Amino acid sequence: ALAGVFDFETGLRLMAERGRLMQQMPPGAMLSVRATQDALAPHLDGSVDLAAANAPKLQVLAGPADAIAAMAERLEAAGLPTRALHTSHAFHSRMMDPVLPALEAAFAAVRLNPPNAPWVTAVTGAPITEAEATSPAWWAAQARRPVLFARALARLAADGSPALLEVGAGTTLSTFAAQTLPRDGYAAIAHSLPGPDRAQEDDAAVAAALGALWSAGVPVDW
Repeated sequence: ALAGVFDFETGLRLMAERGRLMQQMPPGAMLSVRATQDALAPHLDGSVDLAAANAPKLQVLAGPADAIAAMAERLEAAGLPTRALHTSHAFHSRMMDPVLPALEAAFAAVRLNPPNAPWVTAVTGAPITEAEATSPAWWAAQARRPVLFARALARLAADGSPALLEVGAGTTLSTFAAQTLPRDGYAAIAHSLPGPDRAQEDDAAVAAALGALWSAGVPVDW
C-alpha cells in the first residue's frame, strides 16, 4: 500500500487499468538526452514534451516517433548526445491526454485516504499533500506530467543525508541518484535486486543492500 492512501490490491487494479488505457493510445517514442534542462531548452520547439528530468544532466523527451527522430537529429548536430529508449508509447507526454478522464474516473471509484507516512512525489518534487493524495485528478495527471526525479531527490537530501534503497530490479534509479546528489549528500545508495545482466544472485543482492543500509546507520531487523 502507498502510505495508506490505498491498499495493495487496489493499487494493483489501478496500475493495471492505467497500463490498459495507455496501451490503447497511438504508438510513440522517447529519447534520453545527456544535457541540462537549460542547455536543452533552446532546442525545444513544441513538437515533443519533456517527460522526465532524471538527473541534472539527463533528461527524457517524449512524443510522436517522427518528431522524436527529428529532435534527435537536431540535438546530435548541436552536440547534445541522445539515446532512443526501448518503449512502445510516449509516456508523460501530450499523447497521454486522452486517457486522463478515464483514469480519473478509475481513481474516483476507489477510496483515497490521507497518507499515514510522508513521501516526496516526483510529480512536483515536493512532499505530497493530503489534498493531492486524495484527489483523483491529481493521480490522473501523474500519467501526463513530467517525472521530476532529480528534483525529488534533491528535496529528500535537503533534510539531511538520506539512505536510499532502490526497490526493484537493477540500478537505474541508483545511478540517477549518484549523478544528482554530491557524495556527501547521501548516507548510502543500495539496490535490492540484480539487473538483467544477473551479475549477482537475488539473495546476495538483498544481503549486500541490507549491509550497506546497516553500515549507514539504518536500523535493520536482522
